[in-house]
Amino acid sequence: MKIYSRLVLLCGVTIFACSKERAYSIREYEMVKISDKNFKIDSTTNIKTWYLDIYEEDGSVWLTYENKFKPSIQFYDLVNQKLDFEINLIQTGPNGVGTINGFFIKSLDSIYLLNVSDMRLFLINRKGEVQNYFSFLKPLQNFPFGTMSTPTIISGSPAIFYKQKLHLASRPGTGPTDKTTFETGKVDLAIDLTDGHYSLIFNYPEVYKKANFGNFWGKIFRAKTHDNRIIYSFAADENIYVTDYIKSETFFAGSAIFEKPIPYDDVSQMRVNNLKSSMYGGVFYDKYRELYYRIATGGIEEINATFLSREIYDSKPISVIILNNKFEKIGETLLPSKTHDPLGVFVGPEGLYISNSNLENPNLQENLLSFSVYVPQIIN
Repeated sequence: MKIYSRLVLLCGVTIFACSKERAYSIREYEMVKISDKNFKIDSTTNIKTWYLDIYEEDGSVWLTYENKFKPSIQFYDLVNQKLDFEINLIQTGPNGVGTINGFFIKSLDSIYLLNVSDMRLFLINRKGEVQNYFSFLKPLQNFPFGTMSTPTIISGSPAIFYKQKLHLASRPGTGPTDKTTFETGKVDLAIDLTDGHYSLIFNYPEVYKKANFGNFWGKIFRAKTHDNRIIYSFAADENIYVTDYIKSETFFAGSAIFEKPIPYDDVSQMRVNNLKSSMYGGVFYDKYRELYYRIATGGIEEINATFLSREIYDSKPISVIILNNKFEKIGETLLPSKTHDPLGVFVGPEGLYISNSNLENPNLQENLLSFSVYVPQIIN
């Protein structure tokens, strides 16, 4: 009887294991390149940018691109791969916005520009005319300003309009070497666009409190989720965090290709650690396929003087982690090395666009904004 029972149990376990393995293999995805998209540029457009995104309105889909050289915000037709129009930004005078650091397009006549050096958020129309502005400084206060956080808009961490406020990723002013930064520092600045009042909310995850990850102080990435929440990806954390700022959930979304991020022991090691350590980047929601993509970069084993002088990430290997809309990891793909820019990423109707503006890319052309388009496919 015992032998019979054990046989039944063994068969049950075997069937369960097989069905579990089969179910997992059905859900396993990989990223497959389907095309290249090239947008012609001239000498007045920078080939690398800190901020790009996609904007859709009335059936039109544009790649929006922050051009530092002119300066301007450029709108490239995603279908025709041509510059459709651009909004030139005035730096001085009544409509002067200074040097901007990212933007948020609520509509073509309500475009918000972040100026970090002046700590202002400007509102302009499609003609580049200033309609309003908000200051993050108190009267007579100068920058830098102690413990005040610095708002940020970069690719993978856009400004997000959420619950009637504009949310910006924010770096605590206490800096990367002060442990209070990670114990009590806030990483989100939420500003009311009606009156300019703002508050600082949301904390670093626990991993930053257990080890020195100050080299990843400002690498905070976010996106809006399919169920109207905010998803966070922190550079040193394998987990992602989904929140409505009342309660939060934690999901594992770590790489199976790269090692865990490495903490540093001494402040002097931070720049080297940026390159030697793996890290996590932007997280992007694909509304067309109801999936999420998380960018991960691996470490560089040998660091030379050129790496340190530029402190760039073009030599770091890149992978794309794929998550379903339950935030479960369903795949990961290692991309071609020394080809892509991990900060030049956005999702369009055709798939995941990843910039080829890698300074070590042998096919780099300075008159082209080039992107490879990847789509998730089920592995048989």
